[in-house]
Amino acid sequence: MDVPNGAKNDKGLALRRQVNIHLPNLSYISPRNRSGTRHHLFDLYCKVFDGRVVTVLPVDNVHSLLLKAVINYFKIASGSLNVVMQGYSVLSNYAAMLTVPDIHIIVHTWKVPGHTDGRLTSKIYDYFLSQIIKKSVLTVVASKKQEREIRALFPHVRILFAPVTVDSTFWTPECDQPDVLEKYNLEKDRFILTVGGNDRYEEISLGVAEWLGVQYIRVTRNKSIVNLVRETERKMGLSGKTIILNNISDTELISLYRNALIVL
Repeated sequence: MDVPNGAKNDKGLALRRQVNIHLPNLSYISPRNRSGTRHHLFDLYCKVFDGRVVTVLPVDNVHSLLLKAVINYFKIASGSLNVVMQGYSVLSNYAAMLTVPDIHIIVHTWKVPGHTDGRLTSKIYDYFLSQIIKKSVLTVVASKKQEREIRALFPHVRILFAPVTVDSTFWTPECDQPDVLEKYNLEKDRFILTVGGNDRYEEISLGVAEWLGVQYIRVTRNKSIVNLVRETERKMGLSGKTIILNNISDTELISLYRNALIVL
C-alpha cells in the first residue's frame, strides 16, 4: 500500500501537512499482551506514512458517539490527510468535509453503505459513510466482496484491497513452535481454529470439527464469548467439544494459525 498519487503529488501535502489517523479506540495503539506487537492497522499506517508527521486520534472513555465526533472534529487540521475508520471518525470527517477547505480523506472501511439493518441510526451512519467515500482520495477495503460492492455503488472511486483483517505474518510457515502445540495438547492439522468476536458462526465451526473428527479450538479475548460457545455446544448436543483459549499471546496465536487444519 502506498500514499495515493493525488496526495503524494500535491505540493507538499503528505510531507508538509499532518496526517491524522482516526482509529476506533486506544487499544489499537497499545501493545498486545505478552507479544509486544501492536494492532496490525496501526502498524500498517505507521509504515505507509513513515517519515511524515502522524497523529493518531482515538478517543477513549467517551461513551457518546456524538461527543467523540465533536472532540475529533476540532483536531482535524485544514489541508491534512485524514485516514478514517469505523465509528465516530466517520461523523467527524463528514462534518470536516463540509466545513474545512482542501481536506483529503482516505476511508478504511469494513462496512458497505446500504448493507445494514433497519435502524435509523444505521441509515444515518451509512449516509455519512457514503458521502465521505465519494469525496475520498482512496477507499481501502478488507475483502474482495467489499471491493465489488463498493465499486458497484461508487464506480468513480479509487479502491484498494488491503487484506489486513488478519495479519499476514500469522500464516507464514517458518518458525514453527511445537512447544505451543504441546502446551495445549494439540497436533498439527488435527484441529479447526476460530478466532475473534461474537460474529463468528460457532455452529459451522463446531459442525465441521465434529464431521472431520478433529478438535475445535476457539480463541478469544472476550470472556463473554465463552458463554456463547458453551450455549451453542449445548444446543447442538456437543457439550465439552470445544477447547477455549482465552487471551493467549500473539506468539501462541501465530503458531495455532500455522498448524491448524482449517481456519474458520
